[in-house]
Amino acid sequence: MLLVKDILTFLDNKFPIEYASSFDKGKIGLQFGNPTASVKKVLVTLDVTSDVIDEAIKNDVNLIVSHHPFMFSPLLNLNYTSVLGRNLKKIFTNDLNIIAMHTNFDISKGGLNDTLIKKMGFVSNEEENYEFIPDQFVRTFNCNNITARELISIISEKLSINVVRTVGNLDKRIKKAGMVAGGGAGDMYSAQRLGVDCYISGEFRHNNALDAIENNLVLIELPHAVEDVALTEIITLLQSEFSEVEIKKSAHIADPFNYYID
Repeated sequence: MLLVKDILTFLDNKFPIEYASSFDKGKIGLQFGNPTASVKKVLVTLDVTSDVIDEAIKNDVNLIVSHHPFMFSPLLNLNYTSVLGRNLKKIFTNDLNIIAMHTNFDISKGGLNDTLIKKMGFVSNEEENYEFIPDQFVRTFNCNNITARELISIISEKLSINVVRTVGNLDKRIKKAGMVAGGGAGDMYSAQRLGVDCYISGEFRHNNALDAIENNLVLIELPHAVEDVALTEIITLLQSEFSEVEIKKSAHIADPFNYYID
């Protein structure tokens, strides 16, 4: 009989919870549930939304594995008529178990950033010679002196991205690029220290763009939801280890933003 704790232990061995950033402490691992509960089906998702919870209940899933934690902040009170209140009641009433893997998945060998770089057709320098360094999320890869414009075309094709936002000279030749998926604006400065010509991440701020221009650094901003692409790595790992249960990707994973171009 497969138990929740079996999957939790497997994931922790691959992507240790102790590797997570300090702001994630207490928010990852088994956020909700019973470690000794028997696993019926598993649903893998980027976020635990109302739609994902309903999808799990409808399909008799009792374990959700999410990249982003369902709850980021402690609760001081709970209104049952709020969206959060209704979702929590559904979780409790239906005995749902929720495992979150956030920054521990990002930073580990073979984790989110390594997987995205691999899907782009490159190899992370750090994955080849992995050494855990706390809070060092930047992954670098060699680009064979292609232009930033050519790199954007590769990223767009391989990751199925239609819209990117850029800073800097797109005709610049890129020998080495750095990447942190999601909200990695603050890691731009670590990437610079690693000697990259281009830094790829999401949700850059105005001051990041100005600093990049001053330092002749090309920025490529991807949608935060591109992390969804790397969830296939978790699904493949789980399916190969736990073939006795059904493990699927949520049908409701999507970029919440709409992109309007006049």
